[in-house]
Amino acid sequence: MKIGNAFQRLTIGARLRTGFALMLTLMAAITIVATARMAANQARMDEITGVNNMKSRAAMAMRDTVFERMVALRDVALVGSASEVDEEVARIDVKARIYGETEQRLLALLSGDKERSGPERDLLTEIKQHENEARPLIGRAIDLARAGGMDQVYSILAVELKPVQVKWMEALSRLVALEDKNNEQATEEAREASEFARNGMIVMGVVATIVGIAVSMLITRSLLAQLGGEPGYTAGVAGQIANGDLAGEVALRDGDRSSLLHAVAMMRDNLARIVGNVRLNTETIAGSSSGIANANRELAIQTEQQAASLKAIADSIGDLATTVRKTAENAGIADTLAISASAVAKQGHEVVSEVERKMQSISVSGARIVDIISVIDGIAFQTNILALNAAVEAARAGERGKGFAVVATEVRSLSQRSAIAAREIKDLIADSAQQVQAGSELAAKAGQTMEEITQSVQRMTDLIREISSATAEQSNGIDLINQTAAEIETVTRQNTTLVKETAQAASSLQRQSEQLAELVAVFKVSVLPTRLPAGAVREREHEGTTLAGDPGVAKGGAGVGFQTDRALMAMP
Repeated sequence: MKIGNAFQRLTIGARLRTGFALMLTLMAAITIVATARMAANQARMDEITGVNNMKSRAAMAMRDTVFERMVALRDVALVGSASEVDEEVARIDVKARIYGETEQRLLALLSGDKERSGPERDLLTEIKQHENEARPLIGRAIDLARAGGMDQVYSILAVELKPVQVKWMEALSRLVALEDKNNEQATEEAREASEFARNGMIVMGVVATIVGIAVSMLITRSLLAQLGGEPGYTAGVAGQIANGDLAGEVALRDGDRSSLLHAVAMMRDNLARIVGNVRLNTETIAGSSSGIANANRELAIQTEQQAASLKAIADSIGDLATTVRKTAENAGIADTLAISASAVAKQGHEVVSEVERKMQSISVSGARIVDIISVIDGIAFQTNILALNAAVEAARAGERGKGFAVVATEVRSLSQRSAIAAREIKDLIADSAQQVQAGSELAAKAGQTMEEITQSVQRMTDLIREISSATAEQSNGIDLINQTAAEIETVTRQNTTLVKETAQAASSLQRQSEQLAELVAVFKVSVLPTRLPAGAVREREHEGTTLAGDPGVAKGGAGVGFQTDRALMAMP
């Protein structure tokens, strides 16, 4: 089940590639195994024909040479002449040389398979022992035959050499029999290996056939499950939909919710619903588009009137901006003058303060003068007293004191005049001090007044500066309002143009709705939906939106709706 689900999730191409790859893998495995078995059988046959047969022929050749040497040795005892003896001896030597070469060739063959050549090596060892026993006897017999001792030759052949020859020949016969047995065993093993390879290939072929059938059935089932039916039937249903026939029924298998045929059926149902709703809503669209066109024409007129009003407002705001700008300039000038007046007031305050200080200095100087005059008055009083005393003394002196009396009188007169002048100066200084005191008080009041004037001018300067700043901000704000009003006017005129274009688009929409009705009339549906009120239509649209989220519907209805929208957008 898990393999089926995993296989179901693969694409069609991946399934086909997997199936063919599995079959090709099985065929490659069968080919490799068959090739390996055939190579093994060929190696076995090469061993039989190239090794075992050669060993068997070598053993037989060795036995034959021994037999032929024994026959030649018998002939040595039978011939009479020395030449014939030499001839038979030469034949014995040739056979001995052939025996030795054959023995070496057999040993070389046995050295290639030391694991299985143990019995053969044992026999060769035994044969070698018999050969070593027979070689001295053969040499003695040949020497005696050349010497003419034929009776002794017969004795050696019959008594000494014959038992060794019999054992030697038996050992060689057993070697030949062993080689024949090994050859038959290798042949039997090759035949069994061939049968095993044949049976293995048959089994692998059967397994490959079963796997191929299972894979083909699995691919077929998965394809039919994904397609929902035969491709021809699905193509026929798609052809009916392409021809505009949406009234036919689609035969689906029980529980089919994800196949291609199910998606085609959902597409047909959704397309039939869409076509029905389009038919019902086409007239509504036509009427609504006519109303939109009329409303847009009225809106265009009102927008033009609004644009004219905004133009007048913009002009008024422009005039106001000019006035405010002039006010801001005048406020700036007043600010400059206020700053100048504040500076002059500060200078006047400083001058009055200086006058007040000078008056105070004069008052102090007057007080000092009064003190000095008081001293002068005291001196004059003392001088008058002294002059009076001098006059009295002069009167007492008589004639001698007349001159001194005249001087005393003059001094007294001068002291009196000085006292009077001092009193007048004191009075003037007192009056002047009163005037200086009054002037000081007036200067103090003037300084206080100038301080108040300076503070008032400073406050006025601050107020004028704030008025100037506020007027500048108002000018900037009015400029911004003027710019915004101009932009609103521009946007309003653009809206007027857009409203006119919307009216034209509404008229075009009305024509397109009529064309849409003609196009939708091509489709055949079994049952047309009834006309729904606006609220129900919105609910149905909401349901359609919800259904669009379903995988089955998304495969059919959503795609159809998208193609329909593109068709509407492509209309002239």
